[in-house]
Amino acid sequence: MFVFTVFITAFVLIAAYNIRLYLRTRDNPGALRTKIEREFRAYSVASHDAKFAFVGLTAEVVKEDEEVSTVNYAIVAIKSRRIARNESGEYFLYVTDGTAKPFFKHIPHSNAKILLREKYTEPPDAV
Repeated sequence: MFVFTVFITAFVLIAAYNIRLYLRTRDNPGALRTKIEREFRAYSVASHDAKFAFVGLTAEVVKEDEEVSTVNYAIVAIKSRRIARNESGEYFLYVTDGTAKPFFKHIPHSNAKILLREKYTEPPDAV
């Protein structure tokens, strides 16, 4: 009888822990996505050549995907990858999880054409 009582007690404690974890993190996806979006829109890089300047507020997101990490069926992290185009028609890669400094890099047009396929557009000054 003692073994049965210990088993039931352990089962209830584990279930309560998982329910608490679920309730604490179930609203995280929206909050994480909002934080990532806010950080992207606030991100900017100055350049001597205006063609390579980036302002997240005015950039157009051309392609986006995300990788979701879960623990016990609760979402704990979202890694977002975005390819964005600035006003000059240059493409940039922005990768973040919302917790650390984002990875940001210019993408040459030859690579952007391969990555974006039909979503790719030539820059306005292209001949």
